[in-house]
Amino acid sequence: SAAIWCFTGQRGTIKDCPGADPQKDAEVLHKAMKGLGTDEKAIVELLGNRSNKQRAPIVTAYKKTYGKDLIKELKSELNGPLEKLVVAMMMSPANYDAYLVKGAIQTVYYANECTFLKSHTFHPEHGKSLEDAIKNDTSGDFRNLLVTLCQASRDEGGSVDTNLAKQDAQKLYAAGERKWGTDDDEFNAILCARNKNHLQAGVLFQLFFQEYMKLSGKDIEKSICSEMHGNLEHGMVALVKCIKNIPAFFAEVLNKAIKGTGTSDRTLIRIMVSRSEIDMLDIRQEYKKNYGKSLYTDIAGDTGGDYEKLLLKLCGGND
Repeated sequence: SAAIWCFTGQRGTIKDCPGADPQKDAEVLHKAMKGLGTDEKAIVELLGNRSNKQRAPIVTAYKKTYGKDLIKELKSELNGPLEKLVVAMMMSPANYDAYLVKGAIQTVYYANECTFLKSHTFHPEHGKSLEDAIKNDTSGDFRNLLVTLCQASRDEGGSVDTNLAKQDAQKLYAAGERKWGTDDDEFNAILCARNKNHLQAGVLFQLFFQEYMKLSGKDIEKSICSEMHGNLEHGMVALVKCIKNIPAFFAEVLNKAIKGTGTSDRTLIRIMVSRSEIDMLDIRQEYKKNYGKSLYTDIAGDTGGDYEKLLLKLCGGND
């Protein structure tokens, strides 16, 4: 199912491996983990050359052949960021999203991760809907933002109306810059609840932001930063950046994860896994354009060992 503001595409780096056999793959992994020591290289080589839909049957084949849970076996044999990366790759996209949101409670991670949810219900093992989990873990206008996004993910969109872009810019300006205090409900209604076609249809979203700039004299991100704070600010800014340019948004988050004090493995793994079959090629392009170095080079310079090798397979090449 489609993510909020993020759609599946053909710009991924990980593709189906022709002729892949889940039974043979299960045997390779079993051999890599059998006995003393673990052949991490063999695990990385295999999983880094299989798409997500090809990894899932390996789990079934492994249990059928050896009577063991493959993911639990991988967890017991690996450690550190490599373990987290491999486990993330073995989850289905929907389960991985649910896992991420479950662990992101009232933090900036929550604000960023809310922008690419692919599912509006948790897997049954989580015992509650995504909306219920959000309501339990957040509050106030930030909770309203996430719940609105949760609802918007179910909409199919509607007709495109050019005049609506101008009208929305005027409403948003009136709700923020021209108002003492900010009408956060209006921001929610326009930025979150409008159908995807309206703000994602090329010329229309450009018109919307240009019209807002004319009215306020500043871009919408600056208005949000001056009118809001905390998680609500982070969430709204992340949302606007995704509306404007999804690959550029993820390139920025990756750059911060790599260039900050210490590597944010959580963020690095999240994006490399979730975007590797969607738009990693575009993210690489934006990364090189905006930061002057290739994503591949920066990952290689900031990570090491088999963890680095698997991340680079997801990256797909140097630019």
